[in-house]
Amino acid sequence: MSQPQPPRHTARPGGPGGHASARAVAMAAASCRSRQGATRPSRARRTTTNGIGVLLAAAQRAGTVRADAGRDEVVALVVAACQGALHAGWDADLRRRALGLLFDGLRPRP
Repeated sequence: MSQPQPPRHTARPGGPGGHASARAVAMAAASCRSRQGATRPSRARRTTTNGIGVLLAAAQRAGTVRADAGRDEVVALVVAACQGALHAGWDADLRRRALGLLFDGLRPRP
């Protein structure tokens, strides 16, 4: 079985140069799987969560992501979007729009 491809989107937190973090989060969302009944986070989940934490901290230092966005909250939002897409069969356009809204919500407010 082939790996799911990351959703393509146009949202770029922080404008030019901020798209690398958005792409990494989108790739994490595309690769997430339901782990119902798991008692311990898998190695892949820990690696993804830690990677999101590193990207989030860098984006916050650069001022492109809200300072009050925590790693656990961002992971929860990405997983929720991923599960929604998987269970409801979202098409590519809906995935792009949903991720755009998610990323927009992470931008700092003036």
